[in-house]
Order: sequence, then C-alpha cells, then structure tokens
Amino acid sequence: MILTATAMKERECGYRQPEHRIRRMVADGRLVQLRRGLYTDDASVSPCAAAGLIYGPSYISFEYALSYHGMIPERVYTVTCATFRKNRKKEFYTPIGNFTYRDVPAAVYRFGVRRVELRIDEACLMAEPVKALCDKLYTVPAMAAQWQIEAFLFEDMRMDAESLRQISVEDVTFLAERYPSANVKQFAAWFRRWRRKYA
Repeated sequence: MILTATAMKERECGYRQPEHRIRRMVADGRLVQLRRGLYTDDASVSPCAAAGLIYGPSYISFEYALSYHGMIPERVYTVTCATFRKNRKKEFYTPIGNFTYRDVPAAVYRFGVRRVELRIDEACLMAEPVKALCDKLYTVPAMAAQWQIEAFLFEDMRMDAESLRQISVEDVTFLAERYPSANVKQFAAWFRRWRRKYA
C-alpha cells in the first residue's frame, strides 16, 4: 500500500512520536520512502501505481504506455508520465523504479486517458495508445514532411503496424484538432492516407 506522511501519522497516532517511529521503520526496512512525504509498506508495489502519487496530477504516457499497449517492441524501464502546466521535466529515482514527468498541452490533458487495474488495490491512470503516441510526437523535434513521420514511427520507434491499424482515424483526428503541434497534425494527415492504403 502507498501511504502519505499524513496517513502514516494517523496510522501511528498511538505512539508519542509518530515521526520518529516512521523514520525508524524506514531505517529498519519495514517502510520504503518513495519521496519526501510518500511511503509504501510493500516493496513489491507496482511502480505504475505510485506514478500519479509521486508527482501529479499525471498519467502514464509516452514510451512506457506505448510499450504497455504493445505498440513498440522494447521494454521500457523508466515510467514516463505526462503532466501539464509544470513547465519543466522532472525526474525521480526511487527504490521501486525511476520516473520522468513532462508537460503536454492542458487542452488535451484529460482526453484519451483511462484507469488501468494492475492488481487488487492497485490501479493507475494510463494513456490509450493513440494518446500516448500523440504525446510522444508533441515532445520530439518538428518534422516538416509526412515521410519523416513515417520514418520516425517505423524506424526510430519500431512501431508495430498491426497495432497501429487498431487506432481509429476518428480518434487521431479528434486529438490532432486539439494539439498545438505540427507533428501531431502531420501524423493525422499521414495516418489517414496510410490507413486508406493498408485498410
């Protein structure tokens, strides 16, 4: 279970000095400190379940979500997350895993995100495949031509074509209209043409 400092103090309120007891529990290995004010009493807790609590509001996106959904072949070890209006990239290195957080436009933050049940009492917010892809395209250098988009997807990202075909044109169009990103708009134009060709 993941616990805030407030929850820990309430749990240990029967002790005269709960803060001292919490520090001792961390030192003894009975409690794992994820960051200041955030703990877990289960070292096997999923990093995904902790991602939104370590820094938020946030959801899992970019490479980690693409790998989770089977869109790219590589296993991603750093949990990559999207935030908004933070104006800087944040990184956290914890005993249960590493996390990075970077901004996406506030106007698209709430779209294409769903709750994923990980195991009993563990869940996270994760981007759907199309949202994770658009988030990734938003963060990379601008590509001026559609052939560059295709090369980025299939050569750089090693995107699975069959998984890409499962994305709907309507979802791509919906998001492209809301991202202030030339890359996402180029991707939408390329994707419509590519789907017609390989439908």
